[in-house]
Amino acid sequence: MNQNIHEEQKIEKSFDIDLFKRLFKFTRPYLPVFIICILLLFFITAVDLVRPYLIKVVIDDYINAWEEPMVSSIEALPHDPDKLSVVKYNDQYFVRESELRTYIQDDFVDYLKSQDPEKGQDIEQALKGLSPGSAKNDSKERSLAETLNLLKENGVDWAHFIDPKMKYQLFIHEGHQYLTGGVIPSNADIDTRQIENHRIYADKNLIHLTPLTEEDYHAFRVADINGIIKVITTFVIILVGGFLLNYLQALLLNYAAQRQIYEMRQALFNHIMHQSLAFFDKNPVGRLVTRVTNDMKNISDMYTNVLINAFKDVLLLGGTIFVMFALNAKLALVSLITFPLIGLAAWRFRTKAREAHRAVKVKIAKINSSLSENISGMKIIQILTNRLP
Repeated sequence: MNQNIHEEQKIEKSFDIDLFKRLFKFTRPYLPVFIICILLLFFITAVDLVRPYLIKVVIDDYINAWEEPMVSSIEALPHDPDKLSVVKYNDQYFVRESELRTYIQDDFVDYLKSQDPEKGQDIEQALKGLSPGSAKNDSKERSLAETLNLLKENGVDWAHFIDPKMKYQLFIHEGHQYLTGGVIPSNADIDTRQIENHRIYADKNLIHLTPLTEEDYHAFRVADINGIIKVITTFVIILVGGFLLNYLQALLLNYAAQRQIYEMRQALFNHIMHQSLAFFDKNPVGRLVTRVTNDMKNISDMYTNVLINAFKDVLLLGGTIFVMFALNAKLALVSLITFPLIGLAAWRFRTKAREAHRAVKVKIAKINSSLSENISGMKIIQILTNRLP
């Protein structure tokens, strides 16, 4: 018998195209299922990206919205209640400055275009920074005052409705709610020692306060509460949809992978059973068992975990980077400064992990072959011992 029977062959290649061609013969019947799983990954990745964005919307647009400056009007604003939230308090109509500016630039322009298409088109071009007949967009983030002036220049005067210079803001101190007669900067140094007299100082600027009851404060925040409820409902629907998509993808993937591994094990077992006795003299039973069990499990993991998860990670990483640049390009560039270091560390880890994994495979095959030979040899020794006089 070969003295090197327990020596395992070390694997040197990191990628063997011939091996993948042989595996593809078993993959081909289930290729449509794998394609469906990959398509499902696009929807699953979209769900994973939408969830943190919805949380961002809840925090920035609704929970922290009480800090948004407001303007007021003594007359009711012409608006669509579903698209603009207006609060009536002390015979005045309050609306958030950013919401009103967006409403004028989008929905109000559409309303004008439906009433007077030519006039609506001129106002739309003016709000976008387009001169008549020009194709270049010189638009910028206009203030509400600039937006109202553009409307006035084009025959729509909202000045008698709104004074954009007078702004208001909600203010909370020790559980009490107030309406401020001015805007408090987010980083302002606030002096509240005279708050009992309904006034505070923000960076030494006097700001008068109007106390609000719980009902009044709720009236200012009811649009935020409704918005949070809508986002939560959407979040739950997306969460359930993502769970169902993940379940369907895992079910299809495991079905195709297990069927493929079953056929590969059958083919390998039939191949081993048709080998000559000399083959079994050179290859211990433990090594063959390792090939049929452990190595087949590794192939199964490659289909169910490695390939699909790698594809999902690439999609998720690409989508995350895209969203980061869409929200703030400068901050995204700063965040990606460490990307080369992470890539270098991942490449180094992959090299070391691959070497360690291959060494473990060789050791396991060697242990299984040694145990099989020794245990089966014990029976032979016992039989020979019984035959001795």
